[in-house]
Amino acid sequence: MTTVGVVVIATGRYASFLPPLVESAVKHVEGLERIFVLSDSAPDHSSPEVLWLPWGHFSWPFPTLLRYRAMTAYSQLLKTVDVLLYVDVDMLFVGSTDVRQCEALFAVHHPGYSSARGVSLPFENRRESSFRVVENEDSRYFCGGVQGGQSGVYLEACKELAQLIEADLANDIVPIWHDESAWNWWCDQHAPSLELSDDYCTPDNRDISRARIVALTKDHDYYRLSETPLWKKILKKIRRR
Repeated sequence: MTTVGVVVIATGRYASFLPPLVESAVKHVEGLERIFVLSDSAPDHSSPEVLWLPWGHFSWPFPTLLRYRAMTAYSQLLKTVDVLLYVDVDMLFVGSTDVRQCEALFAVHHPGYSSARGVSLPFENRRESSFRVVENEDSRYFCGGVQGGQSGVYLEACKELAQLIEADLANDIVPIWHDESAWNWWCDQHAPSLELSDDYCTPDNRDISRARIVALTKDHDYYRLSETPLWKKILKKIRRR
């Protein structure tokens, strides 16, 4: 039987989203074996599927930008399942979610650009960025908040993306849409074997009758508030590694 692991990063104030996400994952994710929770505090949840992986909280945009570094750090544990499904913590599973048929990587059409193609898409376009995408008439734009694939294939992608992000940070370059820009560059270079509709990332202010995964409305400023150093100071720490 193909096993699935859900990966979620829940640090700082975002940890408040974790309990309902876990409950919904247990109910709706087919083949669920483990929920890997990268967090700065142990989850207050009794579900046997949950495994806590300690991970620090950073100021915005680092909680999301460094996700590939986080998953690379725990790659040996994450490889214990067959398929990995990364979701942002401010999501809920509301319908049967089955990604076991994925043969390599899967990506989800961004709900804001689900029917758009080509030059109208918000790719990173700076030449100095490692994640520049040159659009063509067949280009598709994928959301960053739901992604994954066969564990070995996906973790190799995470490793390379983490290295490129850190190389750009060393030159004071942050991708325009952070990890989502990096993911779209990867999908442009390595076409996903499975493309999923925006039913797998539906904003909760839309019709969710067909949704599998819902993105919750939130106050971004409140949840991104942090007393940790700003990104320039974090960058210096990365450079000293």
